Amino acid sequence: MRLSVKIFLFISYVYCTALYAEDMRNIRNPFSVIPDDNYCDQAYVVVAKNGNWVSAMTTGPESELGVKNIVSSISTDDGKTWMPMKLVAPGAAWAIPYITPYGRIYIIYCSKRKFICQFSDDHGVTWSLGKYEIPVRLTAIDLINDLKADQSYFWSVAKPLSVNGEMCFTFSKYALHSMDIEEGWLMKSKNIDTEKDPNKIQWTMLPEGDTGIVNPTMGSVQEEHTLLALKNGSLFCNFRTKQGYIGESYSHDGGYTWSVPQYMTYADGRAIKHPRACPRLFQCKNGKFLLWFHNTSKVHWWNYRNPVWVSGGVEKNGRIEWSQPEILLFDNDSTVKMSYPDLVESKGKYFITETQKTVCGVHEISNEFLDALWAQTENKDQTKKGIIFEERNISTKKEVGLVSLPDLALGGFSVELTIEIHKFIAGQVIADNRDAKGNGFWLWVTKQKTVMFSMKQEDEIMSWGTDPCVLSEGKHQHIVFNVDGSPNIISVVVNGKFCDGGHYRHVGWNWFSWKYRNINVSKKIVLLPDFNGKINIIRLYDRYLSTSESIGNYKNMNF
Repeated sequence: MRLSVKIFLFISYVYCTALYAEDMRNIRNPFSVIPDDNYCDQAYVVVAKNGNWVSAMTTGPESELGVKNIVSSISTDDGKTWMPMKLVAPGAAWAIPYITPYGRIYIIYCSKRKFICQFSDDHGVTWSLGKYEIPVRLTAIDLINDLKADQSYFWSVAKPLSVNGEMCFTFSKYALHSMDIEEGWLMKSKNIDTEKDPNKIQWTMLPEGDTGIVNPTMGSVQEEHTLLALKNGSLFCNFRTKQGYIGESYSHDGGYTWSVPQYMTYADGRAIKHPRACPRLFQCKNGKFLLWFHNTSKVHWWNYRNPVWVSGGVEKNGRIEWSQPEILLFDNDSTVKMSYPDLVESKGKYFITETQKTVCGVHEISNEFLDALWAQTENKDQTKKGIIFEERNISTKKEVGLVSLPDLALGGFSVELTIEIHKFIAGQVIADNRDAKGNGFWLWVTKQKTVMFSMKQEDEIMSWGTDPCVLSEGKHQHIVFNVDGSPNIISVVVNGKFCDGGHYRHVGWNWFSWKYRNINVSKKIVLLPDFNGKINIIRLYDRYLSTSESIGNYKNMNF
């Protein structure tokens, strides 16, 4: 790639448009960019004992197709700026860094079918000339691979954890170059935290025996295992599949045995949807957890990695309960793919790294956002911020004036309804904001017995509805349509549950065109123009509500 083109792409990436300048979720508004050599992957960060941020990354020049290198870079100002990258290991890939309690930083990576580690004792400034092998035991899966004898395919995407004085990290083995037939393993060391002679570090590969962490009923693709440690000493790992869901497994004996993998679920028991992408787990200093995922069961190679969603995990009774999803990061170009993230906690703040294969951005994540995520299952508060319209107890047709809604290029809005559906009659309209030309938004009933939100502006029409089979006749139904104007995504929460599509569709959210701007041309709304039911409450907010806020509003109703 010519230098002028590279510079143009970099400027295009970091340039913040006025329309989205304040949205921290937009990846084009990075906190900083970690330097790379065109291709970049797995840009992971540790905070050194002197406060430096030290990154380890897989990168490589475009002119050397297929050649990858491990490089490091240092930030001395809490991630705001980065020093030029430094070559650590040529011809190597998939680095994961680890810092010991006494401050030594190890980088573990794959090189020539071996796990190798190097270390720094000066906070990432220089790296050892010595390269030390971590032995990978041959197992049954290696006997059917297409390599020479005594060789394995494997890699890791999981930053190591310190668990009860032992360093642990998960990795994946696979049988074929096509990355099919896979299973997970755990590598642990009981003395790396104290032993300074790398030749004396002891390694144990678990589980014992010839079979790793795998469930044959979940398909042949079970890869990119990542790891968490619970307060009770148990281990939790997850991995991606090609089934549209994430696998999970627990170990209660330090990794020697693992539960038969099942699909990860939200606290309410629904399986978490995810394509063939890295479902990254993060362990936070406050004892809580985060899950990076993509909230779609579409599976086609390595696509569908935008937007990024996040779920908050809280340990309860020896297991992790996961919150319902929120958008963490997005790019308005739906073809952009971001993955292989890392979490950095520094001075009470949270930062996420991500890579789109040629740019690695660092993004600050607000504490308030994460705190709400972790408190989601307990929250019963009604959100009042942003209410611009409210009507109650509507049983006959009523026309009401409506103040201006935000320009969708600058913000968003939410429509909250508590309704009683006496009978589903397809085509009936619950609320109508359209003008004489049909521009505006409206809520209506479909023949699938769902409630649909539609909006029209000039030649653009989009519709998105509740999942099938979640609404009932004769009961109070709580519905929140969230129209998020920054990522141009609409989602819906029904009776305290985020609609994820269920068994009926791959996703429960949808993109809409950037062309939508001011859709409240009529400055009015007609309630119950034609609906066999009643509106108990209808509210409009001049901002989109988060999933957590939508759930809190539902619980506040005390149905």
